[in-house]
Amino acid sequence: MEPDWQWYRSFLAVLDQGSLSAAARVLGLTQPTLGRHIDALETALQLKLFTRSFDGF
Repeated sequence: MEPDWQWYRSFLAVLDQGSLSAAARVLGLTQPTLGRHIDALETALQLKLFTRSFDGF
């Protein structure tokens, strides 16, 4: 499956903001949607892009 460009936008927002909830607010998306974008991008690229913790990503 080819990655969707929205997934990259979501990835960059999480990278910049440090958490799904903050990135979701910036992008005007819900936290579950952003989580699905990150999961889909990781699956498509077959890479683990983030280490998830209680403090964020």
